[in-house]
Amino acid sequence: MQALDTSSKFNPYLSTSQYDASRSTFAEAFSPEHIRKRNRIAVLQLLFTHNTLSRANISKILGLSKSSTSDVVNSLIEDNLIEECSEKIINGRGKPAISLRIIPNARQIITINVSRAEELIGGISNLYSDIDENTLEIVHYKGELRAEVIIDLIKKLEAKLTAPLLGIGISCPGAISDTGKIIQATNLGLENYNLAQEIMPHISCPLRIINNANTAALGESYLSNNYENLLYIFINRGVGAGMIINNQIVNGSHFTAGEIAHVIVDENGSMCSCGKRGCLETIVSSPAILRRIKADPTQRERIVTNSGSLLGKVLALPVAVSGIDTVVIDGNPETIDDTFIAAVDFEINSRVDAIFTPRITIRRPHTKQRISLIGLSVAVIRDVLE
Repeated sequence: MQALDTSSKFNPYLSTSQYDASRSTFAEAFSPEHIRKRNRIAVLQLLFTHNTLSRANISKILGLSKSSTSDVVNSLIEDNLIEECSEKIINGRGKPAISLRIIPNARQIITINVSRAEELIGGISNLYSDIDENTLEIVHYKGELRAEVIIDLIKKLEAKLTAPLLGIGISCPGAISDTGKIIQATNLGLENYNLAQEIMPHISCPLRIINNANTAALGESYLSNNYENLLYIFINRGVGAGMIINNQIVNGSHFTAGEIAHVIVDENGSMCSCGKRGCLETIVSSPAILRRIKADPTQRERIVTNSGSLLGKVLALPVAVSGIDTVVIDGNPETIDDTFIAAVDFEINSRVDAIFTPRITIRRPHTKQRISLIGLSVAVIRDVLE
């Protein structure tokens, strides 16, 4: 990572060549330059985890010599990524050591959420994934989602940057490949649409496109002090799930992990937008619940309870198989209320073996404020630093 040239016009893009070690030859991977870059990333990861550390602690944890540690730390200070704190840490006897920490606003991330049809929400975060509310942009569009709408929003957000851009994160519903191709997003009417390929010519920084339930799961995990095993259920027009196991997103062989909306749960049920009959979405999605309540308002509690019970039955097996201890349910409070949550809780915990598995926590998100944008920021930071 090169030092910022403050004498020239501000450039919002941060060079990403230093993170392309995966394309290196074997010899390059062990060159002094690549070793130095890996050490820089290792130091940044440590500081993200521990908040503050002294040079001596960094040297000890990473097994680096004092001179190597000093070289790496000094380069990160020169690049305005970390700083020395006024707080001092006493390490046994002798002179107190100055601690080091990440500079939160040293880099920024552009985040864009496409979870709703015909609406985009974008914002800018810092290195601690704090979304700046003053940068939020809401864009409405008509018809099918195309890359041009997102590119225009990226340009608007670029104009609001006050620090170098670390990367861009975009969340969408549906199955999304690790190359940013939307394999299937039924509610957006998209199939085999290479969104990343359309956007990349217009940007000069890392781009991450990720399923919106996965970003919500990442955001919730981050805000919950890095829960390592968590299932996040997102209920809106559809039903999606984001799963984190051992602090890693589970994507599955075909990037379809968590795509539970079109699992058939009632062979004689209503027709679904996907062409099948009786999909989970036709019973548990917010529009499906509201339609049944509208048809018979006197049965509201029974309808909500039955919907929550069905979801709990569907989730019990994957919860038991994965060993997840927390299920977070997010959705329209008009339908996903205390009655719904209680019904899910009862079904899961009455079906999972209590002898081997402690009680599963079923709850709402800690916050509904920009959870997907926070998760996107976390995903971009992880990608760049790992």
